[in-house]
Amino acid sequence: MSSQEAFKQELDLWESASKSNNPNLTINYLEKYPSGVYSELAEARLDVLLAKAGEKKIQVKDPAGNPFSNGTISGVMRYSMGATYSFVRKDLLTEIQNNAYIEKVTKVSENEVTFNNGWRVIDLMGNDLVSPNERFLTPAQFFPIHYSLGHKWITRYEWKRGDGADSRVEMEFKVITREKIETPAGKFNAFVVEGMGYVEGGSKFEIKYWLDPEICNRPIRFDRISKNRRQGKINSANRDELILFQQAIS
Repeated sequence: MSSQEAFKQELDLWESASKSNNPNLTINYLEKYPSGVYSELAEARLDVLLAKAGEKKIQVKDPAGNPFSNGTISGVMRYSMGATYSFVRKDLLTEIQNNAYIEKVTKVSENEVTFNNGWRVIDLMGNDLVSPNERFLTPAQFFPIHYSLGHKWITRYEWKRGDGADSRVEMEFKVITREKIETPAGKFNAFVVEGMGYVEGGSKFEIKYWLDPEICNRPIRFDRISKNRRQGKINSANRDELILFQQAIS
């Protein structure tokens, strides 16, 4: 079986489990792919289904002052209707702002959060299910089930390249540090996550983001860099930065 066929087989099993309220399908996925592309998403999904049945997972949080881990914090967020997050986007090479947008929560379900009446839909960890970037063809896991220093995971997803061809992206992510930062949105003690991978038949793709799950559900900064795979030349480099948020957590 080719790697593409294996990926498609895993994706089909996960999509069936993610659309069902039967926890056995999610358990089946985890048993077959304990370290799979969607294993962390499956763990979060299983927690939701077990909670509905009256079984609640105990969240363990390390002391924030732990000099080695700087804490282990859940990546499963809670949102409220009407919460808003204002972002600006700038070119990292020129420092010129080229976009601004607001995400407003317009629907919350047990598994999904909808912004701007469907413009963006995410799972409870922040991963896009419906993206304003139409190049995503299948789900991608940029955000994990928990944050702790050294935590690693992988993601694979289908992607439409700049030339219009369908392709696949494989990325590896790691929580590299936790640092105090200040932005127009406030002061944060943010986990810093780096991701690196390649578009099949295309460019090198780098991501870096800062997120403080104890204060804000959405990334404080989110960098995307695309490079020529052979020459290393930067094709594009953008940063989305949170400048204001109003978040009422129930």
